[in-house]
Amino acid sequence: MNPPFEQIDLTDISLPTAGHRFRRLVIVVRADPVVCGHSGEARNLAEAAIERGFEEVRIVTWPIDRLRDAGLPLKPLDRIAPYGPGITVERPDPVGDYKVPDGRFGAGIVGRLVELFSDGVPTLCMSLYLVPHTALVVEAIDATRRAGIEPNVTTIAEAVGSDITNVVRGCVTEGRIGAAVALLGTYLANDHVVAVSAYTKELIVHAAAEVDTLAGTSFEPRCRERIEISYPAISTAEIERRAATLRSATVRDRGLEEGRYLLSLCRLSPAKGIDDLIAAHERAGEAASLDLVIAGRGPDASRLAEVAARSSAPGRILFLDDVDDDQKLGLMAGCAAYVLP
Repeated sequence: MNPPFEQIDLTDISLPTAGHRFRRLVIVVRADPVVCGHSGEARNLAEAAIERGFEEVRIVTWPIDRLRDAGLPLKPLDRIAPYGPGITVERPDPVGDYKVPDGRFGAGIVGRLVELFSDGVPTLCMSLYLVPHTALVVEAIDATRRAGIEPNVTTIAEAVGSDITNVVRGCVTEGRIGAAVALLGTYLANDHVVAVSAYTKELIVHAAAEVDTLAGTSFEPRCRERIEISYPAISTAEIERRAATLRSATVRDRGLEEGRYLLSLCRLSPAKGIDDLIAAHERAGEAASLDLVIAGRGPDASRLAEVAARSSAPGRILFLDDVDDDQKLGLMAGCAAYVLP
């Protein structure tokens, strides 16, 4: 099993077509202000890359208006921490007008990637989340080659569990096998394919076997052989240092008491298990005397608030939808336990 990505020196990966090291890192991701682990991971990778000798980092992501229109949970826009020197966040404008019903924003990202891939700068490109980011990277690589330019780029595609549960498994269940074949093929088209945990790898391998059975493909052995484990890029030492200084003020400002609340911090969607958490809090004996703090935003927020209101101790359940990055650390440091159902 590979060590976490934060311990891998990305500059040591050699380009297959050049004898020198990378100079640029491109990360294609739903970046800040989206409430998503990938946005934090992208920030950490970007900062680490600059520290380790990359000349520039480009985070290529979506316009904020598009993120808002899509209904994604967003952090408070006025409290997003700035990125460090050498890191540029790009939000390409859509391509085409109203006559293009979908794909306009993806086309904008592909176009910008083609520009970055065509200038000859030795580049490492990492896509976080297979749909649509990895597909956009593969499309940009193919477009660059079709233009007669061989991109000086090495690609890494990182898969998470919901890449499989949201897309591949859904397509298999619905009989839409072509979409599942396209996703797995796009994933394996990258130079390096990684999963965020051994469990995620097993999910992918199992789903690939299902697709092979239905479509006569050969994804399962290739996924089992090629997928490596790369834990999300989180600097725990830095988190601990900052959390210790933020704990008291954050807990006090939220009207809480240190060590007297349970914390769950996530995107509020059915897959996160917050229903189970609320039910467990009701039945937890001594732990039920602790407040339950649920921090996050998402499509399930209103329904979960109704579930909490019907619980036996609704006054002990607090929803927070305006937690910024610093307050997140302070709340985590001050809780009795962090709960991830």
